Amino acid sequence: GKRLLSDMGNPERDLKIIHVAGTNGKGSTCAYISGILQQNGYKTGLFTSPHLVDIRERIQINGEKISSREFEEAYEYVERVRSTELAYFDYLLGIAMYYFKKAEVDYVVMETGLGGRLDATNAVEFPLISVITTISLEHTAILGDTIEKIAGEKAGIIKKGIPVVCSGIVGDALKVIKEKADREGSDCYVVDNNTFELIQNTYGYIDFLIHNEYYKNDCFRLSTNALYQMENASLALTVCAVLSDRYGLVLDMDSVREAVKLTKWEGRMELVADGLYVDGAHNPQGIRSFTESVNSLYDNGRLPPSTLLFSVVSDKNYEEMVDILCGCKHF
Repeated sequence: GKRLLSDMGNPERDLKIIHVAGTNGKGSTCAYISGILQQNGYKTGLFTSPHLVDIRERIQINGEKISSREFEEAYEYVERVRSTELAYFDYLLGIAMYYFKKAEVDYVVMETGLGGRLDATNAVEFPLISVITTISLEHTAILGDTIEKIAGEKAGIIKKGIPVVCSGIVGDALKVIKEKADREGSDCYVVDNNTFELIQNTYGYIDFLIHNEYYKNDCFRLSTNALYQMENASLALTVCAVLSDRYGLVLDMDSVREAVKLTKWEGRMELVADGLYVDGAHNPQGIRSFTESVNSLYDNGRLPPSTLLFSVVSDKNYEEMVDILCGCKHF
């Protein structure tokens, strides 16, 4: 990553980058942050992974995928300047940085690929802010077999003096993140279960309150029935408030509210047809969050009984996931 960006003349140094790591919720948090920035009139680049249908989904400006022509041009540029062998993800990072710089975006919201410390995106030395979403056990062969080890890898994106916004839901992870932030002299803003409160979960949307140093029981509406999006939206709202406080980002609260309501992230308890939800949960924590959302939605008894169709790749911890699903009273 570092070598490639250097070969490219370090385009990332001319970009204002918001760097997001974590196990679950990275993509959604990125979507909420970029939605808020975009709704407030900022030209916003979004770099995420993986893609669902088309590789170009990973590189967007203001919700529009990079065009095939722009993608090819950027790829050819990266291929021309590179001085070393590149992995698949390195190419994508290079293409994104070339495209965002050329388009002169105001902000870039950048999601890590895997982990944090050794991820290609961590070649970016001076982000505006580092964001760490919920952490759980995944990719244990690569990132470590305990929450603390994985949190240590994710906390690798924290840079000296750069503010951090993180999830505090998992205490063992929070301890590691806070220690790293302290060592780096970085202010750490924590979003946990005390930060947000559900008002209602009704077919198609959620209303919730957020309360922290920047919001005083402010109410927001989400166009989803996934309870976990309250945490991701709260992370995004806190990130934007810190950017406003630190760097003078100008935000209009009505636009912020509208952005949070309009943001949709595909495959996250997504309502794809009447009564049909699709969710990409693929680890025990994700499945637990999914079943909590289903229970919350169905507990009022006004919806017909539900049927579950579940499949997962065999290298995942599928026995635990099936256990959690069997414990859900609405399937």
